[in-house]
Amino acid sequence: IGRLSRIEAQIELRSEYGVPFTRSNDELQASIKNTLALRLVTQPDKYYVFEAIADPRGKSTRTITTTSEGNTVSKVETNKLAFNDMKFSAQFAKRYYWITLRFGIIENTGGLGINLHTLEDQLEVRFDAFDFSRRDPDKGEIILPRLRVSALYEFYNHLSLQVGIDDPLNHNLRTWFVGGVLRFTDKDL
Repeated sequence: IGRLSRIEAQIELRSEYGVPFTRSNDELQASIKNTLALRLVTQPDKYYVFEAIADPRGKSTRTITTTSEGNTVSKVETNKLAFNDMKFSAQFAKRYYWITLRFGIIENTGGLGINLHTLEDQLEVRFDAFDFSRRDPDKGEIILPRLRVSALYEFYNHLSLQVGIDDPLNHNLRTWFVGGVLRFTDKDL
């Protein structure tokens, strides 16, 4: 029981406004993405992150239907993109001095992340890589994994500004974003 009482809970509310670099893609639009994160800090250098994300990009699902008539077998592949679906993340993180390594599930897919900390933890730069087997909804081809780079600057107690780029490797899906972050602990409540 003593060990459980030493766990610190941190709540993070993130809201970001994303704008696509190109207007020629029907799958992207300027929109707001919201994230509610719970961080359970078990030791000063280890924690678990659980997130619920309301993402305007939504989820992509791929279905392959196989039919056979006699000796003829046919496969039909369909890709479906559902907008504004809820996504979830669950990650384990370990901090080494000024760098934090993360791995687990990022937005419903396997992923990795790195956080770089500086200015006495006022500035944090995050790198995420996930969705390694994703496909282009129109062509069905495998495309490059989703990368996200963001910088968070805590300008006032518990309040941060955020700016970044999402999906820079896929030209037609590239988006820049700006937003705010509210972060507090169970002691603040």
